Amino acid sequence: MTSETLIRASVLGNLHSLLASYGLAPEKVALLSGMTPADPGDETALISQRSYMDLLHLCALETGDPLFALKLGLRMVAGDLGVLGLLAANKPTLRTAIESLNEHFRSYQQGADIAVEPVGDGLVRLTYRVGERLTGGLEADIDLTLGAALAFFRRFFGARWRPREVHVVYGPVAHRKSLERVLDAPVWFLQDANGFTFEERLLDESQPGAEPQRATALEAYLRQIHAASALEADFVSSLRIFIVSNLAIANVSAAAAAADCGMSLRSMQRRLGSRRLTYERLVDETRRDIAERLLATSPLSIAEIAYHCGYGDPANFHRAFLRWAGETPAAYRRARLATN
Repeated sequence: MTSETLIRASVLGNLHSLLASYGLAPEKVALLSGMTPADPGDETALISQRSYMDLLHLCALETGDPLFALKLGLRMVAGDLGVLGLLAANKPTLRTAIESLNEHFRSYQQGADIAVEPVGDGLVRLTYRVGERLTGGLEADIDLTLGAALAFFRRFFGARWRPREVHVVYGPVAHRKSLERVLDAPVWFLQDANGFTFEERLLDESQPGAEPQRATALEAYLRQIHAASALEADFVSSLRIFIVSNLAIANVSAAAAAADCGMSLRSMQRRLGSRRLTYERLVDETRRDIAERLLATSPLSIAEIAYHCGYGDPANFHRAFLRWAGETPAAYRRARLATN
């Protein structure tokens, strides 16, 4: 069972700063795309992945730059990818980072595959395949992903790092020279997978700034979610698992939850009502459970915990936690550390 992927509008900050660099007003593009000017700063505003791709297409038209999506991807940082990005950023080597991404990304997006394949002469190729891709916005989707992957590699090896060659599944484009100039590598079109080639020895180089203890905590957290998903069959438990799995990307609307359960919104509300529950209460209780567990057992900062609980603004998380526990997140953490 799947539901349409939703994206928190507040993550479009990089998009708006890039638009501003072209001399365009972000508010204008927001209105043209069907968003209100306030949406980009509103953690409760959601747009579908389809709308996001349409927005990228509109940005390319407004800026006159067919490489807009690629440049947006190049601006991404690990935190933009949520729990998975933070996990990868704290793995000791590139090899272990890619292995973790592949293991957990498959659980979040069915049919997706990230792999490292040998190509000979001491080279390997990072590939990214998805069984079902968007039919519209395909090129923008690929360019955004490639840009994000290159940004991640440059976190390891420096801003001047470049791949040997880049592969894409789409056909030749009129702006090929510009594409190769931005990627700083030759591009091969109509390939069987998207990705790029690099030296195999780089896989085992140490990642600067990695915190293995943090990676261990994040990985244990993700595995706990996946294990629970496999074992829990109860309706309410399934809803809780859906909420936990999607809080960090803000895909926790009641409509999305109902679709994931294969039922109408009204049917879900009726079943919850028979147990004297509401979906809003489940979301609130799940957020509190995650917050208390991470504050007591993980090395994550309070801002990071707020994000994993679905709060883009730590101040909103602070107010919610005061309501739940009668004390601030920092005070709660200090008390648990003192007890332990």
